Amino acid sequence: MQFDHLPPLQWLRVFEAAARQQNFAGAARELAMTPSAISQQIKALESRLGWQLFTRSAHGVQLNKSGRDYLPVVQQALQILNAGTGAVFGKNRQKPLVIRCSLAFACFWLSPRLSDFRELYPEIQLQLLCSDTTEISVEERSDIRIIFGGSHPPERTEELFGEVIFPVCTPAIAGCLQDPRDLGTFPLIEISGHKVGWSHYLSATGVEDSIDIERIVADNTVLGFSMAAAGCGIALARAPLTDLALTQFGLVSPFDIKIPGPERFHLLLQPAAIQSETGRIFRQWLKNRIRIEQNDK
Repeated sequence: MQFDHLPPLQWLRVFEAAARQQNFAGAARELAMTPSAISQQIKALESRLGWQLFTRSAHGVQLNKSGRDYLPVVQQALQILNAGTGAVFGKNRQKPLVIRCSLAFACFWLSPRLSDFRELYPEIQLQLLCSDTTEISVEERSDIRIIFGGSHPPERTEELFGEVIFPVCTPAIAGCLQDPRDLGTFPLIEISGHKVGWSHYLSATGVEDSIDIERIVADNTVLGFSMAAAGCGIALARAPLTDLALTQFGLVSPFDIKIPGPERFHLLLQPAAIQSETGRIFRQWLKNRIRIEQNDK
């Protein structure tokens, strides 16, 4: 990487102060330098650039057009450098990485994999907050926000992975089921927070209008799996989200008919100006982990 046109940083700091104050003496007081030193460094900068930045007169100095054009460039560069240095080395680095996601994503997908992240980045403190709402509040501070929804996510999102849905239940119930027509034999556990559920699965398998259904409604997938594990009915698994949870809850699939779902997990992207360094690290780890697991299938 070459920086052929980049003047010394100190010259830029001097120019920014002098241009902002329209006064060499004011810049000297701000930077604890002499007016003569300010003048010398401004001249050195102008010589390096090949352009004058100030118009000199008996009454003082005044920023000219070249200086006015250059000032916002210098200010933006200094601001980015200052913010980046603070993010990597300042107090903000000690703040916990705040991750907001649904309870199901936290319990079923993220928690089993967090030891990998902690092993790679033991210095990063984690704060995991769960909410099953897809609404985004501007008051909620988070470095990482993972949301679940359909084909029209909010702007500035990055898709993580989709889902494939299929029935799961205890081995005892599974022994009573041969195909989707038998699903009416037991209650079907519906998750109220999902737009896509049993109706989508039964319609896709062609049995929705041919069986009578009893539904039990839970407000999240974790509760739905707990109810299924207790033998209350049949739940819908959502691969790959729930893959590891099937073994934990002792659930099995009674038959191998799986239907792609239209909803997906998305990473809500923060504006670049307020992204935290730890947030960028986690985002890269998350994408790498998902890519590796998808390639292993």
